[in-house]
Amino acid sequence: MRILIFLTLPILVFAFAKSGPPEISEIENISFSATNCFGVCPAYSVDFTDSGIAELRWKPYHRKIIAQHDSMFAHIIGNRFPDSILESSKILVFSAKIDVMQFESLTKLFVANKFFEMSDWRENMTDLPTFYFSAVRDSIEKTVLMYGLNPPKDMVELKNAIEKLIRKMDWKYIGESEK
Repeated sequence: MRILIFLTLPILVFAFAKSGPPEISEIENISFSATNCFGVCPAYSVDFTDSGIAELRWKPYHRKIIAQHDSMFAHIIGNRFPDSILESSKILVFSAKIDVMQFESLTKLFVANKFFEMSDWRENMTDLPTFYFSAVRDSIEKTVLMYGLNPPKDMVELKNAIEKLIRKMDWKYIGESEK
């Protein structure tokens, strides 16, 4: 009888441990995207993977103006591109390396801000960009929407961290894409 109890106890402990908050290493991919607004808002998406690759896709809405006034996109393109590329009707694709520490720091923030427990945030207004956060954990994707002027602090913190990381990375122009 004692042997049966001894064998059952570790199984219960293991099951309990797996039901807690996600381990950082379980997050495989983090994505963020912003839609355009009725003004001059950059429409783009960025994917960060645990394999060390990041990809940014910049949609063709007001790119030339955004590149002149938005520090994040001014950093991405620098002085490297002629106006013809910025005025292209195609999506511009950039790639960068994200080191293990950068990815781990971002995943820690997602876990600390309880991303996997978040719900969409939507305020009743118009003319703003919509932001989407996504994370893949154990091959299951969760997406959360943020729209409005007064979103929760944890969402704003995630957005700011992603934008700060984008500014730090060394983006290389890959080419243009239809999608």
